[in-house]
Amino acid sequence: MPQMKSLRLVIENKRKTTILVFIEPEAFDFWLKAGEVCELVAEKNDEQAHFEIQQTEEGVTAFPAGNCGPIAVFQGGIELECGHQRPEGWPTLKPS
Repeated sequence: MPQMKSLRLVIENKRKTTILVFIEPEAFDFWLKAGEVCELVAEKNDEQAHFEIQQTEEGVTAFPAGNCGPIAVFQGGIELECGHQRPEGWPTLKPS
């Protein structure tokens, strides 16, 4: 049986403020303080698997694409839970 490969992407917060790392399609939110790093990891089911990344006002949004498994978020080798370091009162609704 072939061994599954992992797709990995490191995100580092170079801003002076906390940023949002938003994972779709699950709508999971993770927050990185200034200088913190996390790693996105997903099963790579074929060579077309990749992450699609969008920069937003609050941070970045990641989508699994091309036969990529669900995205997990790690920091220091530990899988983070949804809501990691979520600011109090988030989300705030803004008119479109």
